[in-house]
Amino acid sequence: MPDRFASVEIRPDGVGRFRILQAERLDHPQPGQFRQVFRGLVAVELDEQPGLRFTATVAGADNDNVRIGRRARLDWIERDDVPVPVWRLEEGA
Repeated sequence: MPDRFASVEIRPDGVGRFRILQAERLDHPQPGQFRQVFRGLVAVELDEQPGLRFTATVAGADNDNVRIGRRARLDWIERDDVPVPVWRLEEGA
């Protein structure tokens, strides 16, 4: 494989704003009505590189606090001995 395709481990360390939230439409008890349910996956545009969006789950936040424009900080947790990125809401943001 040419060097230009070599694998490099990069762990972005950043802060940004929620730009895309994943929501599901669930049936409502009344026909023709739906409710949006947030399922925890967001794309955050990083302050350090405008236009770059990093997608991960949200950790430690109530669904009501997760909305477009909220500031978040990238963090890493371990799942089955593998580092996994998560977003945590910035305090006071």
